[in-house]
Formats: sequence, structure tokens, C-alpha cells
Amino acid sequence: MRTRQVQLLREQDRQVSESLRKNDPRQARIEELARESTEGELTEEERAEYVGYVRANRFVAILKRQAQQLTRGAGTSNSN
Repeated sequence: MRTRQVQLLREQDRQVSESLRKNDPRQARIEELARESTEGELTEEERAEYVGYVRANRFVAILKRQAQQLTRGAGTSNSN
């Protein structure tokens, strides 16, 4: 039962994250910067802005991975 609850929470988290990304005006800016980066058309200011987004994204990914590891550990621990 605990495993099912964790699965539901993960699914809800994924849905909320996806919704926030779609509705976040920064997402369009990040996509624009990514496209311009690929095309080699970023100014120095845009490059710095894009690097900031990339670093923030990596940081969030690390936090999510750690949270997943903690929830996996909590889901498998035995209580007496």
C-alpha cells in the first residue's frame, strides 16, 4: 500500500511540474535561448542568462534525485 501511495505522489508531482513548465513564461525564454545557443547566436549577456538556467536546472535535478532516493528508502524501511 505504501508503494502505491509513493507512486501516486510521484505521478502528481510529475503532472504539477509539467503544468508549471507549460504555464511558466520563463520556459519560452529558456527554449529561445537554447535554440539560439544551438545556432551559435547568443550574445554574452544571453549566454550568461542561459548558463544560469542550465545551472539551476542541474541543481533542481540533483535535489529531485536525492528526494527520490529518500522516498525509496522510506518506502522500503520496516517499522516495528
